[in-house]
Amino acid sequence: MSTRLDRRDFSCACLLGLACLGLYLSTLQLRLFGVDAIGLIGIAAGVDAEIYWHPLYTRCGRLLCQLAPGADPVQVLRSMSAAGAAAAVSGSYLLCRSFGAARGSSALATALLAVAPAWWFFATTVEVYPPHVALVVCGALLVREAPRRASLFPLVSGVLAYPLVFLSHQTGILLLPGWAALILRSQRERGRATTLVGALAVCAALALALATAIALGNAMRGDGFQLATASSSGTIERFHVLMPMHVLREGWFGGLGLLGVLALGACFARVGVGARDLEAALLVLPSLAFFLWWGPIEKGGYFLATAPFLAAWAANRLGVPEVPRFPHPLRWCVAALLVAVQAALALSGLRAHDDGLHPERRVIAVRSALPRGGVLLSADGVAPDIAIQLRDVREISLLHFMPYVLEHRPEPRVFVEQMILPSISALVASEPAVALDLSYRRHPGEFALGLIYLDRLEDLLAERFLVRRVETHDWPLLLLGAPRTP
Repeated sequence: MSTRLDRRDFSCACLLGLACLGLYLSTLQLRLFGVDAIGLIGIAAGVDAEIYWHPLYTRCGRLLCQLAPGADPVQVLRSMSAAGAAAAVSGSYLLCRSFGAARGSSALATALLAVAPAWWFFATTVEVYPPHVALVVCGALLVREAPRRASLFPLVSGVLAYPLVFLSHQTGILLLPGWAALILRSQRERGRATTLVGALAVCAALALALATAIALGNAMRGDGFQLATASSSGTIERFHVLMPMHVLREGWFGGLGLLGVLALGACFARVGVGARDLEAALLVLPSLAFFLWWGPIEKGGYFLATAPFLAAWAANRLGVPEVPRFPHPLRWCVAALLVAVQAALALSGLRAHDDGLHPERRVIAVRSALPRGGVLLSADGVAPDIAIQLRDVREISLLHFMPYVLEHRPEPRVFVEQMILPSISALVASEPAVALDLSYRRHPGEFALGLIYLDRLEDLLAERFLVRRVETHDWPLLLLGAPRTP
């Protein structure tokens, strides 16, 4: 059973979206998350010519930065995340209603989604997930809300929307089974019976859309219009760590919070399994199964694309007359308490991460240490390329050595002495000044595998050069002076 959306639904969706946009913009994190953010900012600012993994995001980010030439690229992309997440919140409420959920349960599920720890976290930092989820939700709404008299419209809109879903994040491939079920269900609601031939036609059309998206993504990255997925396969193989219970606990429940608990409760709200339940399973379970097998947690970010469908399914299961209900005033009190607890959990996670390593402070510290320009050596992913703000300073990341180090595990002192130190010596001799960013010391657990190599690097730098540790605005740097005399 589906529900036709009306003005009241769109009004509620707009109010929820605007409220969330204000919330996300007022709680934007200053510290960045992960090395992906550094690459995305560099590309958007025009410092890095690489297209990166997410060609749709990088091109949109660069376009926005060009439209606002005086704006800070970091702030532009943060705002892009907030806007994407807020739009996805509005769409999620409409999706709940379109799936047949009552307004009250739709509002509760959407509110729990909007302040889920992973959702709020990525809505306030630079990442690809919020715009990706917004495109997923908009595409699903196009399929669901197709004109009632046009039985082929769900297929057409679903096939046209899917390449954007995939190009915004390659994990969109995991939505294919559910996307097909979504199209077939919408066609049935418009009087078009599901036959084997019809189902095969939908699958073939989506396969063609996927192939087009893969080839287009390769072309946008400069690899030519070809069906090649070697880079994705390599990423899966390189980061595969089988820790299903850890991913379930820290990624799924930790990222979704009480929304995951609500979904578990929805399993017992009604007896039996219907077509809507199977459709939701096809939308949610392939992604859940893959990431339980693969291993990376990403603070629950990988589960955000399926979270609106989980919320819609839970709201539909709970918001029906057969479900026992609390008295009306008590229902609102319980709902408000759940949302408040969810928001408190998410806010504590934001504050724990956003702990002082702010890119703006780094700019001040580097300018103070390198007043005439020079080279900054960095070893973590907490700030964008310094050249975005300081054009006379060139940043060189030592993380480029990490893949080789992780694969071959060379002896630390020998590796640093032979592979890194000669290049640094040449820089000291040719550049106005050279400094090493020591901010990785604040979070040694995040760089545990490479920390021993960085320790040896610091030791050898102290042996070979006159060094001075400086700390401006609480940002630590190691300034390299002249070589020591034998």
